[in-house]
Amino acid sequence: MDDTDWEEMKEKAAGLIRLCISDEGLHSLRMQEGSDLQQHINVFQNIYSHRSDDACGSNG
Repeated sequence: MDDTDWEEMKEKAAGLIRLCISDEGLHSLRMQEGSDLQQHINVFQNIYSHRSDDACGSNG
């Protein structure tokens, strides 16, 4: 993948993240210029995992 492909993927991922969390008031999860994409995705997955656990009634 070239830089253009990565930029497009990053924009799509960011848009999807905004759609998924827009009702949750987590707008502060905004990827900063030059930050690590994998770390950003990991943070999102962690938040999503905890929210899914809460929605399903899990205590862990």
